[in-house]
Amino acid sequence: MTTALAFAPGYGNIKLFGSKGKVVMPSAVSIGRSEVIRRMTGLRMSKPPLCVETKAGMFHVGENAHDWGRPVENLDFDRLTGAPEMLALFYGAVTRYGVPEAPITLIVGLPVASLLGESAATMQQAVRDFLRGAHTWRADSASCTMTIDNVLMTSQPVGAMFDYLLTDTGEMPTDRHVAFRGEIGILGIGMNTVELLVVSNGAPMQRSVSRPVALWVCAACWSSPTKMAFTPSVN
Repeated sequence: MTTALAFAPGYGNIKLFGSKGKVVMPSAVSIGRSEVIRRMTGLRMSKPPLCVETKAGMFHVGENAHDWGRPVENLDFDRLTGAPEMLALFYGAVTRYGVPEAPITLIVGLPVASLLGESAATMQQAVRDFLRGAHTWRADSASCTMTIDNVLMTSQPVGAMFDYLLTDTGEMPTDRHVAFRGEIGILGIGMNTVELLVVSNGAPMQRSVSRPVALWVCAACWSSPTKMAFTPSVN
């Protein structure tokens, strides 16, 4: 028997969802320790963040992480395919959720841009290789172990679409059936990219670019001459 988890490695927040609920954690990560320096300089101490130890070293993750070490701020898509700080953030989210004992099927929501183009297949395989297999780490000195048997991928705006269309019990109200038969535009305002997912009669058309939001509002109107309902999704 396996456990299903959905993981969105956002540049603003890390999101993890499963049968036990959800975890939303700031995508803040730092390396090393700085609490001694902070005491010496007389700065106010913040609440210690979660400390995650991996083979790559010690990381502070989540809220207040940048106050306790050297901040790591990597906005490159390569962070999704093997960066030690991304793995530490993922482990931190799983720790707060509760480490599953059963093997995991992991559904990963990726930025649209990482799923398009000639290198899309290569990147998706790199994400699978990065996450699939046995994982061991320490969180606040406690040992944690899990196994990911399968990694599935989709685009991050798809989650916003289902959040808009479905109720908490997974049902689609009558008025949403009507919306789904027409066109729905989902504008994802991320920390790294602004993404547009247009669903026309159930068929998605995805676009992504690192551009100002105003340009993508215009692009959304251009791609659909009819009136569309927009559901925001924060990456």
